[in-house]
Amino acid sequence: MSRITTMMTLPTSIYAGMAFVAEQGEKRTEGVFPVEQGKRLFDGSGLKLTVETPAGPLCIEVLDPSLHVWMQDLRPYGMDTFRLEIEAPFEGKLASKGDTYEVPVLISSPAADRVPLPEPAALSMQCELLDPVTGKLVVTWPQRPATDTSPFTATLPDLRSGEYRLDVRAMDADRIVSSTSAPCCIVDPLDRADFFPVMTFLGERGGGHDMDPRMTLARLDDIIAHGFNAVTAGNARTYAGAEVPHGGVIANLASTEAQRRGLATFFEYHRLTLVTSSDPVTPCAYDPVHREKLAEYIEPQLEVCRRVPRLLSIKILDEPHLTPGQIDMCDHCKTRFQELYGAEFVGRDELGDDVAARWRLADFLGQYLRDAYAMTREIKEQGGGDYDLLLTYCSPGLGYGRGFTSREDTLNWSREAGMMDFDIYPYFYPSSQKVRMVGCDFGLSIMREYARHLGKPWGFYVELDDRNWPYQQNPPEASSECAWTAIAHGANYLNSFIHTGFGTGTSARPERWEMAGEAFRAIRRIGPLLNRMRAPKAPLAMIYPMGQAKAHDGSRPADYALECLRNGFGMSDVVCSEVLAESEDISDRACYVLLGCEVLERAVADRLVAFCEGGGRLILDRVPTTDTDGKPLDLPWSFEGAEVHTLPDLDDCTYQVSGSITMLGFDLNAAYREAIEGDQFERAAALRRAIGVLLEGVPTLCFADDAAGQMEAGLRTRADGAMVVAVNHLADENTATLRLNGLDFEPSWACDLSTMQPVRIKPEGNGCTISIALKGRHSQAIALLPEAPGEIEVALPQTALKPGDRLSYGVRMLNAAGRRARGVHLLEIDVTGPDGEVVTRFGGSTATDGGELRRAVAIPVNALPG
Repeated sequence: MSRITTMMTLPTSIYAGMAFVAEQGEKRTEGVFPVEQGKRLFDGSGLKLTVETPAGPLCIEVLDPSLHVWMQDLRPYGMDTFRLEIEAPFEGKLASKGDTYEVPVLISSPAADRVPLPEPAALSMQCELLDPVTGKLVVTWPQRPATDTSPFTATLPDLRSGEYRLDVRAMDADRIVSSTSAPCCIVDPLDRADFFPVMTFLGERGGGHDMDPRMTLARLDDIIAHGFNAVTAGNARTYAGAEVPHGGVIANLASTEAQRRGLATFFEYHRLTLVTSSDPVTPCAYDPVHREKLAEYIEPQLEVCRRVPRLLSIKILDEPHLTPGQIDMCDHCKTRFQELYGAEFVGRDELGDDVAARWRLADFLGQYLRDAYAMTREIKEQGGGDYDLLLTYCSPGLGYGRGFTSREDTLNWSREAGMMDFDIYPYFYPSSQKVRMVGCDFGLSIMREYARHLGKPWGFYVELDDRNWPYQQNPPEASSECAWTAIAHGANYLNSFIHTGFGTGTSARPERWEMAGEAFRAIRRIGPLLNRMRAPKAPLAMIYPMGQAKAHDGSRPADYALECLRNGFGMSDVVCSEVLAESEDISDRACYVLLGCEVLERAVADRLVAFCEGGGRLILDRVPTTDTDGKPLDLPWSFEGAEVHTLPDLDDCTYQVSGSITMLGFDLNAAYREAIEGDQFERAAALRRAIGVLLEGVPTLCFADDAAGQMEAGLRTRADGAMVVAVNHLADENTATLRLNGLDFEPSWACDLSTMQPVRIKPEGNGCTISIALKGRHSQAIALLPEAPGEIEVALPQTALKPGDRLSYGVRMLNAAGRRARGVHLLEIDVTGPDGEVVTRFGGSTATDGGELRRAVAIPVNALPG
């Protein structure tokens, strides 16, 4: 570091036109702060600056005459200040880490030479919150001694949303010695029932650069215009210290302005744990001092979270994982290990081929970090706050990881979080150029079932940027395609990666950004419907053998087989074997597929035996032989003497049937992968048709029937409404017939949720077929209802209201006969106040339930009359 400058600024809006005298040794500069834009005002060593203000002289003295001091008008650079700069004493030299220096400055206010300043002990502090519209105080704190440095805190009454002013005064008896004011705002509470998060990084800094306020607000405008409704700027650590750094000031501006405009906020890329993804854990998570150290580390960040309104979440850790080398296996660890497994700990280097020891080590890695995260959750819950803890996973947590050498345990760790999401980027890092979504579909399918089992919302990161351009030239539809794919799979929110203002490869090129915005705006608009509709359980589920993954240090997902199932049969789930082990009843599906499995949890094996004995269907390509304790399973499934069948048009693909169990004589995953990647289009199509043979009699909920096997369709349902989302993964236009079955109602009317125009369907009992044609990598979301909506009826029982009352109203959707129309209907409600402005907390985007909506909202205590 060769140059460090201490800076002070005088706002041009106040000081322009005022006379000043600058004395710097023998040099004296007299003048007037220029009303027009100027340049450097003075330059020299040391300084005594006297400014003639209306209240009297303001004096700024730099007491070290050797320091280089100068002042410049910054308006030519877009900043409305006169900036005083004081160079550190090693100007032009090199400073090293640990060097210290002083810049002595004395500032005398205009009143300093007229009234002596009382000692701090004689002063008291006064704090008030003022409503500028009415001129009335809405909150007044009791005066307190100036020596009391604790924060002014209060639970605010139910105030009208808008701008307020916080006034703070230092009082000497009844005399105001000093005062300051700060603008603040009250924002609407966040209604999570109608809020579907579409989240983004603001990106106010990067590459050593920071945005200024105008750039920050312009970027926020752009983010809103492109469909986002939640933004992160800065992080909780930024605001946890006594001083907010420059970057924090900009982040605070962005977050505050975002909330003024109706957005939510979240804190991204944190660490609310003492366990990193690489360092040895210190102190051990089972050492009693660990919780104490953890509380010291995270409590300041959680205190920030409690103060932030409309906060969705704060992340415990991004892409966590744990390795055996991070755990010291102290006496505390060994005690916990013995409690869990009733066995002695065996280290990684001594495992050998011991299935039970391998499984225990992998499981302990998951349990260890779950126990650590439980402490974070408990500390958060003790402090309160209406926000969630979040964990973000990547592909190793969704079947593509290891077992005992490195663990990412999505099921166990998510128990301690309120939200869970993941990132798999099919365009950044494609698993296949032929079936772009092969890894992504598997991750979406298994994450959905983890979240369903735990009863938690789950999300997906949509990739935004063109980081590998021009080597990798991804299509402009890429982000939109990814977003709608997640919606088709039932995601409860979307995040995105990554949108920054500075740097290389961290933003989308314009045409991609515009197409992404089109998708995000549509998704934001239909958010109330997405929140009311959930992806149903599919009749068909592939089992991911987690017990085998732990014992074998990984078990490669049958992701190509899943694509074959999805494109040959329809909507399919992926359920982790550990989820089945924790489920009392697995008969709510018609068929399970278990491929490449040798090691299986005994509880799952027992459940599958009972499932098959009850008539449930099971498809295998081998019979599991060993449980996770390393003991033989001896499953009662034999195919000796069973007829060998050959699949149509696939002479090398055979199968046998014994009761309700089908044994494949070939590797479905390898066969479909080789056909797809080898451009064997006819063979790939034959394999998809073969799925219909193997699954004959198994009901399907949702199937996009297209010749290319590249049209994806996902279903979201409720009792009186449904939504089907179709995504064309081909680069060219594609047509398909959507086949929907098993709805809880008989659909008779459909609507395109982007154009809001009716869609022709062919009803078939509790299902229908829909013919669609989509351009390359485009999508379509269609709402299905039991009857066509007509007119809207609004009921307002009480129209004369006063502050503190509740505004109650009802909305009904009517059918052609004038009666309540069954279904869930998207609504946009505007309630206008006496000033002509929309009162957003009384209305907004919402939806009916059973064709009607009832709402009651408290009237703020300072609501405007009229």
